[in-house]
Amino acid sequence: RPEDRFRDGGPRDPMGPAMRIAVTGASGVFGRGIAARLRSEGHEIVGLARRRPDNWFHDCDFIESDIRDVAGVRRAIDGAEVVAHCAWVVNSTPDESFTREINLGGTENVLSEMERTGSRRIVFASSVLAYGARPAGSGTLTEDDPLEPHPDHWYGFHKSKVEAMLANSGKEWVAIRPGIVVGRDVDNLAVGDRVVIPF
Repeated sequence: RPEDRFRDGGPRDPMGPAMRIAVTGASGVFGRGIAARLRSEGHEIVGLARRRPDNWFHDCDFIESDIRDVAGVRRAIDGAEVVAHCAWVVNSTPDESFTREINLGGTENVLSEMERTGSRRIVFASSVLAYGARPAGSGTLTEDDPLEPHPDHWYGFHKSKVEAMLANSGKEWVAIRPGIVVGRDVDNLAVGDRVVIPF
């Protein structure tokens, strides 16, 4: 079937070919989980974060570097066919400049190094907060609804700005917009220790 073929006409492996994938924010909940899943599927993983986790995989590379450090980002992305971009300021901070440098400046570094190396695919860990606040009863949101977060809500506003950067980058990109994240070792400020999951 046409949909089972790559754009170059070659047959598509249902599991996909093994690739070298750079994971930014690899010490965080998303980054660690994504890296583990990709590694289990046979991909070659290189992690990027300021500190290497104690339980990082012995057979996977890790670059200890800040996302704002171009040289570190370059080392992580060199040879990577895909980037899973999870590096982000999650905790509340009153320093807007610091937050912008990491969220937006860090993404600019990633896209710049992707352009330099020819890496063409990026998956971004966005958020449902990128939509912005909506009036009660406004209906179910879809991926085609506009992103209209308030500029003072840096987390959601920066997520929407990064999605716009990706849309204008010329890369093949996907943004995942999860809601509240719960699970083992998740320090979620929105829910604290009072999580009730109905079944």
